[in-house]
Amino acid sequence: MNRRQLLRALGLGVVTVTTLPLLQACGGSTPASKPAETKPAETPKPAADTKPAAAAPATPPQSAPAAAAPTAAAGPAAAAAKPGFKPRGEATGPFPSRPIELVVPFAPGGGSGITGETINKVFTDENLMPQPMAISYKPGAGGMIGWAYLTQNRGEPHVIATATSSLITGPLVTETPLTYKDLTPIALMAVDGLLIVTGAESPYKSWDDLVSAAKASPKTINTGGTSASGSDAMAFSVLQKQQGFEITYIPFNSGGEVNAALLGNHVALASGNPNELLPQIQAGKMRPMLALTGKRIPALADTPTAIEKGVNLNLESGRGIVGPPDMPADARQIWVDAFKKATESAGWKKYAGDNQMVIQFLGGDEYGEYFEEQTEMYTRIIKEMGIGRS
Repeated sequence: MNRRQLLRALGLGVVTVTTLPLLQACGGSTPASKPAETKPAETPKPAADTKPAAAAPATPPQSAPAAAAPTAAAGPAAAAAKPGFKPRGEATGPFPSRPIELVVPFAPGGGSGITGETINKVFTDENLMPQPMAISYKPGAGGMIGWAYLTQNRGEPHVIATATSSLITGPLVTETPLTYKDLTPIALMAVDGLLIVTGAESPYKSWDDLVSAAKASPKTINTGGTSASGSDAMAFSVLQKQQGFEITYIPFNSGGEVNAALLGNHVALASGNPNELLPQIQAGKMRPMLALTGKRIPALADTPTAIEKGVNLNLESGRGIVGPPDMPADARQIWVDAFKKATESAGWKKYAGDNQMVIQFLGGDEYGEYFEEQTEMYTRIIKEMGIGRS
């Protein structure tokens, strides 16, 4: 993707007021008094088997800034407009002094959205922060629009975002000026797997059937995944190269969009994380084809791994939290401690177990080292694929 294509991509699917181009976002800042509008967070989907939190009635803020305060999420996040709420730019006292904005850089309904909603609920149920949390969806450009938004809030600890492997892979294969080094690593919370599925009525009964059909009719089978440069795209590229077939990969803004395309028969295959796909598999709407994990997924014991098919591919992906650049050290440590408690909570353990994730906590600089290790791994894969930046 060249710079012009990247700039064009920035206008896709933005669900917020802030839509500044990524190149400008990474080089400058916007007035701190204009928070982006947020979409109310939803309770985690059935995959997390959680109970919706009741929304508290909101009252207008007592202060009178020029810009409106972020829309509050469900549960205690609805208290974002409670008496005494101060919009961005008017905070006083120790951190946290106002509601938290949790940015999800992908569209609602996918793995990142479900993870964000689960985090919101865990923080609510466990009372981990004295201020409420509201989710803000900012999809587009493979997650880069949401992460670039953090750079517009330099040093602001009240704004954080979910992070996936796309924050690592995107800069390796596109011309985006933003990398994980521009943000503040806060916490890795879990490691997620990758799964390839087809529709329940698909003519492909196994992965071997699919490979045979793709070899017989190259590029006639469409498959969908999240972003053009993330682990989904890499997975299909490696599989095609090592097994000698050709299909057409179509990138989407979120796992929810990928699933909708598969269920609508717009693509024949889809890849995603188990937490996105298991409910559809259990409902009989999708059929698992191939697991891109080191071992078979426990809940899908009959589904072979790519390694079993002779492809050396294990694309487990970390799910974590990052903050804006130059986040104060004391505020960062408060976040690290809070997210450590979150990963130890019954709610997070249930969510991870239900969705076949492995809980793995790394805080602060340790999470930064994880980014470095993952970058080395993906750089090697990208080099072998021949798709890296020239």
